[in-house]
Amino acid sequence: MESAQAFIAFLRCEAKQAEERAKSLRATALIIEANSQEGRGKKKRKREKRRAPTAYTLFVHENYDNIRKSHGDDDMPSREIMALVGQQWAATSTAERQMWQFRAEQMKHQQQGDEELPELPAPVVAQQQPDDGGGKKRARKQAMVAASAVHV
Repeated sequence: MESAQAFIAFLRCEAKQAEERAKSLRATALIIEANSQEGRGKKKRKREKRRAPTAYTLFVHENYDNIRKSHGDDDMPSREIMALVGQQWAATSTAERQMWQFRAEQMKHQQQGDEELPELPAPVVAQQQPDDGGGKKRARKQAMVAASAVHV
């Protein structure tokens, strides 16, 4: 019976020490929490810099609203407006595209903090080739027709 009482006394002593240790740990945790949040606030995630816009992106930003207004339909889906902007971009001349590319290059250099900005290149004049009545697909088709006429 003495051994049981000694064991119970030992367990009570251990429990008391555990409670004291828990109190000490809670106090330490509160101090650490107070110090870590003091003056720091929430950590903010660093935002990566946005890439400089491309020539096409600049073109879209400038022409999107104009195209939407010119069609007079405010409920026109964005997908259709973007299709029209894409068609308009495809129809632009080489010189006009160079102008957009130059603007994009300037914005890129400004964003990077370069001192020297690129100079406007001389416009490229596209040489028109005589229209022979079709492209690669038509030429292939004509070759197939000519080959089948020989075998008949």
